[in-house]
Amino acid sequence: MQRRRIRNLNSTSFLALLLLPCFKPGSLEYLLPAIDRLFDYTRVIVLAVVFFLYLYQRHISGIFLAITIMQASRVFSTFLNSGNYWGLLVSSGSVLTYCMIIEMGIRENARVLFRAMIIDLSLLCALNLLTILMFPNGMYETLYTQNWLLGYDNVHILFILPLMCYYSMYAGTKKTPFLRKLCFFVIISASVYITWSATSVIGCTLFLVIFIMNEINIRPRFMNCYTYVLITLTAFLLIIVFQSYEIFETIIVDILHKDMTFTGRMKIWTAVLYLISRKPLFGYGVVDSAVSMAQLYGAGHAHNYLLQIMYEGGVVNLTCFSVIMLMTCKRLYAARKTKESFLLSGLLFCFLLMFLDEAYSNIVPFYGCITCMYYTKEISQGLSRLHPARRLVPSHDRKENIDTHI
Repeated sequence: MQRRRIRNLNSTSFLALLLLPCFKPGSLEYLLPAIDRLFDYTRVIVLAVVFFLYLYQRHISGIFLAITIMQASRVFSTFLNSGNYWGLLVSSGSVLTYCMIIEMGIRENARVLFRAMIIDLSLLCALNLLTILMFPNGMYETLYTQNWLLGYDNVHILFILPLMCYYSMYAGTKKTPFLRKLCFFVIISASVYITWSATSVIGCTLFLVIFIMNEINIRPRFMNCYTYVLITLTAFLLIIVFQSYEIFETIIVDILHKDMTFTGRMKIWTAVLYLISRKPLFGYGVVDSAVSMAQLYGAGHAHNYLLQIMYEGGVVNLTCFSVIMLMTCKRLYAARKTKESFLLSGLLFCFLLMFLDEAYSNIVPFYGCITCMYYTKEISQGLSRLHPARRLVPSHDRKENIDTHI
């Protein structure tokens, strides 16, 4: 069936408006509850609009189906356990909305899509940095004081990492000068180093290294998505399942200044593994933070994304996630010779490393990145049509053309 085209998807402002509800700042829940509820209602409306547009295109992808099934499995597990329905439905809806917008945007005009995402994320990250500078001790207090516009300090990276990757791909195809790109990264990542959340620092620093390697055309073959998955899966088994973490003592104690219990996370992981063993098939669903804190020694989540997946949805949810990862890695590896694949594979590695120590509740940006990774080849082709950034001084070839015409 032939895919229908949607002209509005060629409008940067239209896409930016559609995308904005997907990036709800975490501070709204505490500072402006009425605006927070309005944001959620807007997300539901945008989901309906985007779903209509997606069906209108007459093309449903395999990755979108896989992500939808995973979200549905979380809803089913939550239904079985009488968990938090509204919060889950809004969150899952936002995941699907973001994935559909990205998928449609890549098909229609990748240049416009990336420009819209960069505008939205840059605005949020810049405002978040401003709140950090204005309120160095925290903007508001929950269980912790290190809260700013985007929420608690360790969730800022969910917005910053995708922005860094999207900008590096977009600016790379426009031949933006390296110094300008580096200045952009310094400003965007400043909040990570000011607040110094160790997990975020690792992810941000690693991506900066990958970005610089890409800029100087150093892309070793072993640095690919399958290698990254193998490394993080091995670390998961060693640290969390078998708790053989002594080999990481230098990194943990000397560099990150953490104790060898990962600041109490070992106790949490042990509790989660026990709970998973009691409900291995469908898990416990998405529960209120109070229930989670009662079960997990005062923790609001499992502090590991794979454990969180199994805790919420059991083996069924883990299987869905594994299928998503396999589909994504297959596409990423097929396009491994492109700069976009190198950057997106590096972004995946950063997320997987951070997932070893964190289980973020706002997972919307991650699945948007997964959709981009699945369409790496199409992104590379779409961005290659970009015109290079204007130069202040005409190039030698351009001067020769001018002389010839004269």
